[in-house]
Amino acid sequence: MSNALTSLQSFYCKPAVSMKYKNKIGLIAVKDIEPNTKVMERPCYNGQWMYTEDLKGKYDVDSSTINSLQELYRNKKLFMQNCNRRYTFIPTIPIYEYHGEMFINQSRYGSNVALRTNGYYTTKRIKRGDELLLLEGNKLLVK
Repeated sequence: MSNALTSLQSFYCKPAVSMKYKNKIGLIAVKDIEPNTKVMERPCYNGQWMYTEDLKGKYDVDSSTINSLQELYRNKKLFMQNCNRRYTFIPTIPIYEYHGEMFINQSRYGSNVALRTNGYYTTKRIKRGDELLLLEGNKLLVK
């Protein structure tokens, strides 16, 4: 089977308007998904962390761009995320650095996806058209 056809077997969701948060994007199932299915890899981002103050001062980057980058990369599981926005992640090639992880919304109740060390897995059956929701807090649940 060709790589393209093989990849179709693991095509489970797409970004679309969130059903839970009407003004946000979420990940919507494109087909029924069985429990314990790996729906996404944990991405490897290409870029570097920079001091936010340097971006504002030395490089004259406007605040809206900085805020956008901080919002996009808030889910990164690196030590920088807990530094009160002292650092900002700058992607090497921005458009290539969009990953499904950025669009998965969280929910305290009704979550159906868990984060494991090697990706995101369903915790229950998800029907086509349902939104994939990660347990609020986005903590690593299962090793």
